[in-house]
Amino acid sequence: MSREKAARHSPEANDVLARAARLHQSGQLEQARALYLQILSTDPRNAACLHLLGLEEYQAGRVSAALHMLDRAVALEPNNSELQMNRVRALEATGAMEAALAAARQVIRLDPARGEAWALLGRVCLQMQQWEQAREAWVRVVALEPHATDPLLGLARAFYGLGEWAQAIDCYEKVLAFDPGAVVCWHDLGTIHTLCGHYAEAERCYRRLLAQAPDRHGTRLQLAMVQLLQGNFAEGLVNFEARNGPADPARWQGEPLAGQRILLYAEQGYGDTIQCVRFAPAVARDGCEVVLGVTPPLTRLLRASFPAMIVVEDAAEAKAARSCALMSLPHLLGVRAETIPAVVPYLRVPEEARVKAKRIAWAANKLRVGLVWAGNPAHVLDRFRSIPLEALRPLCAVPAVQFYSLQMGAGAAQLEQSDLPIIDLRAQIGDMADTAALLEQLDLLIAVDTAVLHLAGALARPAWILTPAAPDWRWLLEREDSPWYPTLRLFRQRRLGDWAPVIARVDGALRERAQQKFEETL
Repeated sequence: MSREKAARHSPEANDVLARAARLHQSGQLEQARALYLQILSTDPRNAACLHLLGLEEYQAGRVSAALHMLDRAVALEPNNSELQMNRVRALEATGAMEAALAAARQVIRLDPARGEAWALLGRVCLQMQQWEQAREAWVRVVALEPHATDPLLGLARAFYGLGEWAQAIDCYEKVLAFDPGAVVCWHDLGTIHTLCGHYAEAERCYRRLLAQAPDRHGTRLQLAMVQLLQGNFAEGLVNFEARNGPADPARWQGEPLAGQRILLYAEQGYGDTIQCVRFAPAVARDGCEVVLGVTPPLTRLLRASFPAMIVVEDAAEAKAARSCALMSLPHLLGVRAETIPAVVPYLRVPEEARVKAKRIAWAANKLRVGLVWAGNPAHVLDRFRSIPLEALRPLCAVPAVQFYSLQMGAGAAQLEQSDLPIIDLRAQIGDMADTAALLEQLDLLIAVDTAVLHLAGALARPAWILTPAAPDWRWLLEREDSPWYPTLRLFRQRRLGDWAPVIARVDGALRERAQQKFEETL
């Protein structure tokens, strides 16, 4: 935060304020604070002192107290743009983003020719994902400060948020012309090139970063994703291990385990666990005792599927000498794209879940189709993989089909506000075992890239996945089948964000499938 000059009050007050400001400037925050409070005890309407005390509180990490002081100062001097800018920063720090946005707009009204004011507005808009307003603000800053790199970075991020990839790439490359070692540019460029399908360029960016800093585990992991997506498992699985961080002496590295107990634990999402638990029997064949450490929604399903293994929810219960992340097993077992063990089903539905699912009044003489249209909104790429429920409306016009929603989480709220003829099965789902039993009663699942899709594949149930143009690494490129799950069919997006052609292809395939079902019932 910047500092303003002390306003003129009594000579004595000005002297004390000037001394406090010098202490503040030299980093002696508590001494400065004591003098600010001394002044305010006799002159509580001293706006300059309130402002400086607000800055001191902010720098000392007392953000709420800082905002209180700045609010008081603004009430006394509402047209002070410097003061208003510092208030915006305090509002940002407290997470009051709507108020910060309103205050940032007020700064622009007070000082429209100031690049710092537009930059402040641009930053707030980026944090609030108001991409168009962010772009407008950063365009202004770049015009005012054409040779500065920070405005170009802000503009690049606004273009990224808008999906205007070429413009974002241009901004990042302009920054790199000034600063070839700019880490953030190489990182963001790698992400954008991946989203655009420029995989050679993405690899170049990530390798450039790793040349600067070989210990950047996040960058190595991103490189792994690009390599795996292209089917390069030999290098990709090695780099994928970067997610595990420094070596742990108890971590299994593939050595013989005969007579020992090993904990194979889930580390990521439900889908990742379902995908890689197929490798657990291969570890058990080494003559060891296998313990599966998983989250509660998967416990019942995996106990039914692997009765010879111990399934726990608390890793401490395992009491195992060795441990290994389930997603490290493909690397340790030397898996390649052409050697993925795709024998399905490898999961089994618990009988009590199956009995419960059969009690539902399922539609007769119709194709029963499950739907999942949204993933976890916290996922970094969820905006590319999830689909609005309304986009699936054309499918509901296909005759002789009854749709059932298996959607859980935040995305299920869309069904409550929709008039689409979809039966909501949420009340029937307590865990993944219940979902598995429901899948057994369906003829087909149509879903975006979520855990339910992995579950269907592991149960050998027919499923169609709607994949974005920037797919997850496990779906590889171009092909319409999956080496992980033989019963899956992939409907690929050709242009990121454009789902209409995908839905049209699904519509045609669904009509054929419904007709086949109708003919079978004759």
